[in-house]
Amino acid sequence: MESSESSVPESQPLVEPKKRGGPRALLVVLVAIIVVLAGALAYVTFKLLVPPTPTPSGGTFSVQSAQPTGVQGQPLRFVVSNLKQGAKARVHFGDGQVLETSDTAFNYSYSVPGNYLVWVQQFFPSNGTVVNDYAAALFKVTIVPDIPFELSQFVSVPTIYFNTTQNPTAPIAAVNSVVYVYGNFTEISQLFSKSTSHHNETTNITDTETVTVAVDHYDWDFGNGQTVSIAADPDTSYPVTNPIPVRYATSGLFSATLTLFTSETLTSEIHNGT
Repeated sequence: MESSESSVPESQPLVEPKKRGGPRALLVVLVAIIVVLAGALAYVTFKLLVPPTPTPSGGTFSVQSAQPTGVQGQPLRFVVSNLKQGAKARVHFGDGQVLETSDTAFNYSYSVPGNYLVWVQQFFPSNGTVVNDYAAALFKVTIVPDIPFELSQFVSVPTIYFNTTQNPTAPIAAVNSVVYVYGNFTEISQLFSKSTSHHNETTNITDTETVTVAVDHYDWDFGNGQTVSIAADPDTSYPVTNPIPVRYATSGLFSATLTLFTSETLTSEIHNGT
């Protein structure tokens, strides 16, 4: 879990040359997803009505991803271990999708890059009995973006994290409690600045054009109908407001998404050599 305090790089001095154009493009970059588990997520096992099934020999039921990291839009392999005869695995992928399967292995593709918290149950479809529930034992899958090389210079990777002092059990929280969610970005080196100079020997004038890409604003969607847009600090590109308080009125799994928008700005400096 990351620290509750953002690490903000030292501000760089700004040059204020003559501008020959404003922001030229607004680009949706990436979406990071993390699962907020609100409430206790109780489950019914019918233990009073159905005799408990003995624990299987040879190991404990589990579902895990074959690799901790996958690629956006490409299949990621999941492996099911020690599934009881006649039972199925119910897999919550952290993006709102649920799969019920009796296969020992299966593939799943995430359409949006980010970090996903996955949890599983083992149940008997014949009577609905849940024999294993791992709602409190989430495992993380990281999905990296699949983007063309020519767009990589415009990419900044968003990140979502919690204030662990105020929310020590995050990402699990009680219904109607305040969850303090931070938004930020990593991969600062991927923000882009490039200068090109042209010198006219006849007039002895140098024209320098600088293209700068910075974060313009952040859009939150907390998965419960609540959305908010936060401006980015023009000096640091970090959000001007952190953290964002959010409440969840019902129990369940909620996917909180953070989208970064970048802006491209062209400036020009003209120098007369004489």
